[in-house]
Amino acid sequence: MEAVSTTGVYILCGGASSRMGRCKTSVEIHGQPMINRILDTVSSLQSPTFLVGKPSQQEHLKQYNTNWISDQSNAFHPLNGVVSALQHAKGLFSTALFLPCDTPFISTECIFQLLQSTPSVAVDPAGRIHPLMLHIPVSWIDRAHRYLTEERSMKTFAKTAQLVEMPHDSLRNFNYPSDLPASTR
Repeated sequence: MEAVSTTGVYILCGGASSRMGRCKTSVEIHGQPMINRILDTVSSLQSPTFLVGKPSQQEHLKQYNTNWISDQSNAFHPLNGVVSALQHAKGLFSTALFLPCDTPFISTECIFQLLQSTPSVAVDPAGRIHPLMLHIPVSWIDRAHRYLTEERSMKTFAKTAQLVEMPHDSLRNFNYPSDLPASTR
């Protein structure tokens, strides 16, 4: 698939994890850290993959032996990570695929669905947008800067993209300890 060879994969890890109470990347789901599950899934794409996070997270995440992009902003807004990733992608890729670190059940099939269109964003069967599962052209960098400057939401940023419906289980994210499967708490 041509889209894969011209696409950089960026896993957003730069959230504060304040609701979870610890870094979400290391939270285990069925015996495996969430970040490992996502990295395993995207490995089949054979596309360059990058973790995007705050500089303070780099030391913890270097154990995953994945390229690192630092989001230098002090604010915890996902558009900061998107802007940092798009700045990196400029001149390297034509598109960027974004996935959040806290959605360990995203499937390769769902990712390929996102890659079929540019721009595209994941939605659940009820039509609820999941704006951090996003495939956009790198040329959206100016748009991302503008939305960040205007303090607009990721949902607003992503809502003009083609909606790609995915099963709810593939989009399930974990924000609180109570969200975790009982066997992992």
